[in-house]
Amino acid sequence: MNNPAPTQQKSTTALVALILSIVSFVVFPFILSIAGLVVGYRAKKEIAASGGRLSGGEQAKWAVILGWISLIWGIIAIIYLATTL
Repeated sequence: MNNPAPTQQKSTTALVALILSIVSFVVFPFILSIAGLVVGYRAKKEIAASGGRLSGGEQAKWAVILGWISLIWGIIAIIYLATTL
């Protein structure tokens, strides 16, 4: 008898993290970038613990990368504004 291959589900946590990190470049950079980082790291942990049941590792990875970029960009912008005003 043929057993059907288990299907991978996409991690919604990874998708939410990616959306938060992308939106953080436009709205509330500090709040959303930190939220994107927290949710991104949580998604990576969840995917690793799923034993192959969940996919979305790339989304979680990019959510973390973009979250850090947005956070650093926000810090640089505040330093720039503070020194020029």
